[in-house]
Amino acid sequence: MKCIFFFVIASFSLFYAEIIHVPADQPTIQDGINEASNGDTVLVADGVYTGFHNKTLSWNGNEKHLIVKSQNGPESCIIDIEENGWGFRLLNMHQNSTDVIEGFTIKNSDKNAIFCENSSPTIRNNIIKNNISAGGCGINLYSSNAHVYENTIKENSAQPEVWPSFTYGAGIYIMYGSPEIYHNIIMDNEIYQGDGGGIFVAHSNAIIRNNLIINNYDSGISTHQDGYEPYFLIIENNTIINNEHHGILIHKNGSIKNNIIMYNEIGLYNNDFVGIIGNNNVWNNDENYVNFPPDIGNMNWGININGTACDSFFNISEDPLFSSSTEGNYFLSQLSSGQSIQSPCVDAGQGFPVDYGLEEFTTRTDLEWDENYVDIGFHYEGIEQVNFKENLIPNYSFQISNFPNPFNPSTTISFNVTQTSSFMTLGIYNLKGQKVKTLPVILSDAQHCIEGSGTANNYSVIWNGKDDNNKAIASGVYFARLKAGNQEVTRKMLLMK
Repeated sequence: MKCIFFFVIASFSLFYAEIIHVPADQPTIQDGINEASNGDTVLVADGVYTGFHNKTLSWNGNEKHLIVKSQNGPESCIIDIEENGWGFRLLNMHQNSTDVIEGFTIKNSDKNAIFCENSSPTIRNNIIKNNISAGGCGINLYSSNAHVYENTIKENSAQPEVWPSFTYGAGIYIMYGSPEIYHNIIMDNEIYQGDGGGIFVAHSNAIIRNNLIINNYDSGISTHQDGYEPYFLIIENNTIINNEHHGILIHKNGSIKNNIIMYNEIGLYNNDFVGIIGNNNVWNNDENYVNFPPDIGNMNWGININGTACDSFFNISEDPLFSSSTEGNYFLSQLSSGQSIQSPCVDAGQGFPVDYGLEEFTTRTDLEWDENYVDIGFHYEGIEQVNFKENLIPNYSFQISNFPNPFNPSTTISFNVTQTSSFMTLGIYNLKGQKVKTLPVILSDAQHCIEGSGTANNYSVIWNGKDDNNKAIASGVYFARLKAGNQEVTRKMLLMK
């Protein structure tokens, strides 16, 4: 069923925006796109979409701008290209940032999962994986100013069509454009006989900010810029770890600031670079700096803002001390989050979070926003601190915790109430305040307690990351809210997949 929204514009005429449901209104994704008008949303239901009109998807941005998105996120909505074509192919289609591709898993392309030439959509919250081609397997941006936000781009493989030719960019390929690459996880991509396993950039003004770039072969970020070109690269607040060969191979003009670069064969490789390299943590690579002047990397110069030894550009070389309670994630250990040791990357960056669009992001396990000088490295999405009222009734006291946090896929929620309540519930809520799961209360001695009552002080329950319909929910911030009597206390949790 189509849903129609009305917008009043300056001329006082009505602008109609429809939601076209696939497959309820139209049988395929392309049919939904073809049916849509300017400003419409094509909303795709859960399922696996294959075959004709569910791949090589396109629309003309000169005629209409669309949002094409899944209903429930990439884990539930899959475009399987079956090794024959593209996922989205926007060739000279003139999309802009109001055109959105959101919430799909796009896999098994033999070309590119998403190809944009002279098209600049917003590509947001997709999982792009297992695509194999001659380059740009995940996202191929040619003459594009696309906004690439909050995607997971993994396990893509670039292989030359004819050996021994070269190929570039297994995760993201950028040529002749000014795209923004923000808040993505780019991991486990590989390239054979070429360069740029994670990201390859040439002849472009790209901004690569706040990405987690790990376990890519060959190179995390590789750039090729000619000396006469005016292009300027911004590579800031990324965490770049365990990439074969280079962490960053940089040519010509740019800004490389506030990055954690570690466990790569070469941390930073300079090929005639001119620009800013400051406030990075370059540590424990086989070689930290190659082809740089001797003053870059000389930690005998002085101390950084937070007192850590640094070179004259405020780069440090220390173990970043990721939190031991967050295996598989890259939060910084911080005393303010309850860890026993302080990461040298805390408050060691150049500038403030707002300077990098990170004012609502965090490196802390308690998810409170970064503040003061920006922390070095990748920031996760944070949440604003919320103060909850406690002890409204005499003799009642609440304690609630969960471990692990962040978690995947399950976590144990434990709580203590000093006096038995005649009514007790435990629910899981999303950031919109919507309840996604009601949990039964389990006594710590494994006796079952019916929801709505309590007979002991100590309780625990395991949440498996599923909602009341037994469906796995998306990564993100959730709240465990305990109510006893007319009191409540809330614990914020992070599900990371």
